Amino acid sequence: MNKAQTFHRTIARLTFLYAEQEKRKELARQELTGLFSRFIQDFRSLYDTTINGFYAKYVEPFKQRHRDLFDLSLLEAIEKAHWETYHSKLLAYIWERDKNALVAFLNSITGINPALIAQVKESVSYRIKTEQKTSAGKFIDLLITDDQNWVIAIENKISAKVSTHETGELQITHYRKWVEKKFPGLNHCFILLSYKDNTKYLTNENEWQNCSYSILFKSLLSIVHPDRITREYQSAVLSLLCDKVASPDDVSMSLYGINQFRVFEDE
Repeated sequence: MNKAQTFHRTIARLTFLYAEQEKRKELARQELTGLFSRFIQDFRSLYDTTINGFYAKYVEPFKQRHRDLFDLSLLEAIEKAHWETYHSKLLAYIWERDKNALVAFLNSITGINPALIAQVKESVSYRIKTEQKTSAGKFIDLLITDDQNWVIAIENKISAKVSTHETGELQITHYRKWVEKKFPGLNHCFILLSYKDNTKYLTNENEWQNCSYSILFKSLLSIVHPDRITREYQSAVLSLLCDKVASPDDVSMSLYGINQFRVFEDE
C-alpha cells in the first residue's frame, strides 16, 4: 500500500471515529436532557404540592381572619401606596391615638433599650411630629417625644435610599446629631423603617435600629380594636408585602410570599 492509499485510509478512519464520537456526544446530551427534564417535572410537582400545602396552612387561615385587608385600600386606589409621607402621617395618626400600638412596634424591634420602652409605657402624653425640620433644613419623617424623658426619631424608606448630604454625611447621621443636640439628657431611640434592605447604611451608625415593613405590619395586627383608618392602613401595608389577589396557581405566589403570611401570624 503506497503512501497515498495509507493517507486516504487514515483520513477515512479519522472521519469515522470523529462521527462516532459526535454520535456518542449527542446520545449523552439527549440522555442528560431527558434526566434534567424529568428532574424539573418532579421538582415542579413537588413545588406545586408544597405551595398548595403552605397556602392552605398559612394563607387561607390568614385570609379568613383578615378578609377585609384584601380589599383595595385607599392608598392603592390613589396610587400612593409607595409614598413614604402618606405612610408616616398614617402611622402618626395611629400611634397618637393608641400608645399600645406604639409600644407593640417598639417591642417588635430587636436592639431597642427596654428602659426607653418602659418610659413610653409610663408616659401620660407625648407628641408626634411628621416632617420635623432640622437646623440644616432637612426633614425627619417622624419625631416622637414626651419632651421630658425620651425621644424617638424614625426615618421611613420605601422606594428611596438613605441619601448623602452635600457635606458627604449620611442623612441619618445628621438626624442623629440634631436630635442629640436638640434633646440633651433624654433617652434617644433611632429607627430606620425600611421596605427594602437598607442595613448597609447602618454599618457606621450603630445607634440606629433597623425595622422592616413586615415587622411593622405584624405590630399593627396586634392592635385590638383598630378603627376604620387603621384598618385601611393595615390593608395598604399588606399590599406592599404581597400580592393580595394571588392564588396558589399564580406565578407571583412563591414560597417566599407564602412565608410572609406565616411570619405575620407567628407568635
